[in-house]
Amino acid sequence: MLLPDARQRLAVSQGMGGIHQFTHVVSPANPACVEDIGGKHAWLGLTRPYDRTRQFCAMSKGASLSHGPSGSGGYVTRPTVGTSARPDLPLAVVVGAGGMGAAIARRLGARNRLIVADRDRASLDRLVAALCAEGHDARGVVCDVTDRAAVEEFAEVVAKAGPLAALAHVVGLSPSMGDFRTIMAVNLIGARLIHDAMLPLATGGTAAIFIASLAAHAAPIDPSLHAILDDPLAPVFLDRIETAPDEPATPTLAYRLSKSALIRLCQREARAWGAQGARILSLSPGLIATPMGALEFEKQPMKYDLLAATPLAREGTMLEIAATVDFLISRDASFISGIDILVDGGLLAAMRHPASGEPT
Repeated sequence: MLLPDARQRLAVSQGMGGIHQFTHVVSPANPACVEDIGGKHAWLGLTRPYDRTRQFCAMSKGASLSHGPSGSGGYVTRPTVGTSARPDLPLAVVVGAGGMGAAIARRLGARNRLIVADRDRASLDRLVAALCAEGHDARGVVCDVTDRAAVEEFAEVVAKAGPLAALAHVVGLSPSMGDFRTIMAVNLIGARLIHDAMLPLATGGTAAIFIASLAAHAAPIDPSLHAILDDPLAPVFLDRIETAPDEPATPTLAYRLSKSALIRLCQREARAWGAQGARILSLSPGLIATPMGALEFEKQPMKYDLLAATPLAREGTMLEIAATVDFLISRDASFISGIDILVDGGLLAAMRHPASGEPT
């Protein structure tokens, strides 16, 4: 028996005494093993052995499944071939499928099962397909981090796949990618929603890393804004934070405020994560060679001055950020929590301690 759509890759059903044995099921519309949370696609492709989720997938596409021996009430299955499923590995969740998210997913995927989330289905499809082809146990979930209901459903997916060993929250918008309110919503409201959804899933040894930015350290934040920034889920948050600063509500200001508040979030919540034997911290990259970084150099030429001021005289790489995240979630970093890790090639130090004759 083949599934109704002949374009699908083979979903084998062999009759053996009235018993059907399925191997794997892949949707032609979703070859990258991506599922919509709370939605209509639940195809998990070749990422793990056949289970009840896959039973639902087959049945939702009109295929019939035969039960096992009379009275057994179950399905007879056999091990899947052509899959990189590693149920023995811990689970790492990466939120964000852009350049840095992809680099972090690849690094963590060497020793972890992966769930990758992003709102952009096309980017997510490409990344998860590539990860699966490279031998990673990966699945994707389409999720808009600014949508509370979507984040809650995403957390349910993670809970079922868990226990959660590591979280890398990478998604974010740079100043050239949105207006003040959009950047605040994605960078801070989204981060807080993910934080609140993942905290209940943390257990002993779980580590959560939130990607912040050197921009959070570049200039002090008015302390009067902290009370507003510390409560981004308040109903009138965007209205309040847009009008509160004594300067124009520009995308650059939104980026700096959101990343500063993200660092504070990780520091303020260290006690809550520690109560569950878990860790939380932020990581602030400096000038990193990413597609987003290239856009900022194009839109903000002053960044070339920052590059020239970087003591190591180059941009950092996505692989260096991924390696840092990999270390921070490891047992070697098991006493690091509630702090921001700056990975900037010495730029902040140079800005704070200029050489003789340089402007401050």
